[in-house]
Amino acid sequence: MMNPNVYRWCAVPQCTNTSKKTPKKLFIQVPRKANIRNAWLTLARRDTSNTGLKSILYFCEDHFDLPNDMENYMRYCVMGAAARIRMKPGCIPNKYECQTDKRKCTSNITKRPAVKKQRMMLKKECEKDLTETTSTKELETIETKPNISSESSVQLGNMKAFTTVLLCVGTLSLASSAPAGHKHSPQRAEYNYEYDNKAAAPREQQESASHYDAYIQDVQTAASGGNTAKKGYSQGSGLRTIAVGSANQAKTALGNQQAAAYQAAYVAKNTLAQSAAQSSATAQAALAGKQVILSGLEQQVRDAKVGLQGEEMQLQQAKRAAQAAAQAAQQAMHQVNVIQAALNAAQATSENANEAASQAAGELGAQTAMVGAARQRLQTLQEQLKGVRIDFEATQAAARKAQAAAQQAQANAAEAAAKAAAAGLAAGQQNKDASHEDIKEEEVVIVEEEEHEEEEEDDCEE
Repeated sequence: MMNPNVYRWCAVPQCTNTSKKTPKKLFIQVPRKANIRNAWLTLARRDTSNTGLKSILYFCEDHFDLPNDMENYMRYCVMGAAARIRMKPGCIPNKYECQTDKRKCTSNITKRPAVKKQRMMLKKECEKDLTETTSTKELETIETKPNISSESSVQLGNMKAFTTVLLCVGTLSLASSAPAGHKHSPQRAEYNYEYDNKAAAPREQQESASHYDAYIQDVQTAASGGNTAKKGYSQGSGLRTIAVGSANQAKTALGNQQAAAYQAAYVAKNTLAQSAAQSSATAQAALAGKQVILSGLEQQVRDAKVGLQGEEMQLQQAKRAAQAAAQAAQQAMHQVNVIQAALNAAQATSENANEAASQAAGELGAQTAMVGAARQRLQTLQEQLKGVRIDFEATQAAARKAQAAAQQAQANAAEAAAKAAAAGLAAGQQNKDASHEDIKEEEVVIVEEEEHEEEEEDDCEE
């Protein structure tokens, strides 16, 4: 279904439908294909030059015939099973009732067939056939008349007028029985051309025929003079012929009246039968169309049932998947709790490790300072050692020299002693004591220097 949180508005000019104003209406997105998009916008009388192909436009459902233009109308609008609107290929918006200055492409009003016009034409044809039949009979009757004398022209004119009146009366009565009808006549007069009282019609015609037979006899009696002859008329004159011919003509017209009525009724019934046959064919075609529609709807219902079963199966699968997802969510939540506990422990361990690291860093700094001090002291001691070694080497060299000098002195002393032995023991003894004291002093100084150097070496090694 359409997302109600998305605002949509109809891009057709003069159409004010929006998803906020008319939330129940469907909004169909205009295709982005250039030719179809331009066709839609051109039909809606919207400028295509100011509209890009990437812009999203919508037409509301008022401009479409959704049952015929929408491919998934039943699933989307009736069943509510479709997720999105899917239009038929090639469909275009063809309703623009919001644009009052534009001629509507389609109309919801079905035109009524010209049944009334056909009925009026049928009535006119019946009247025309009836008039032609009556006129033909009249002409045939007039042509068979004998020649009349000039003396009876006035009587002939009167009889012609009387005959014309009779023919007009018969024509009018025949036309009244024909399906001419009035404009506002009831429907029974338009379709039923038979007499309402079938038994009364032949009886009235028989009475009219007997009346005209009596009239003919009266005319013949008047023409022959009866038992007493009248002045101005003679037997076998033109007046008798005129009267007899007029009476015969009236009787013929009366006899033809019923035949003409039957003929008009036959024509009307035949026309109505043809119309009924056409209506029946139309009804059969409509029935066939309805059968096709019914079959299509039944097929759609079957397809919808199959689709419903599939949707129900998918619903069951979705329920099972939802249950499995819920169980997985519970397990994941349990794992999250375990992980959260482990995370808390890890955070505590991390804090302890950070504290230990900070302490170790402090110790490292202190130890680094101590190492630096020790290095400085070592460097100082090494420099001192170097100086002491130089002094030691010099002292050692001096000691060696002194030792050599002492040995030389001892040798000299021994030599001197040997010489002094001869000079005297007293003088020799004094010189010997003095030399021994000098040697002892030099040896004490050398021993002290060696001990001092050994102590310095021990300090450097520490």
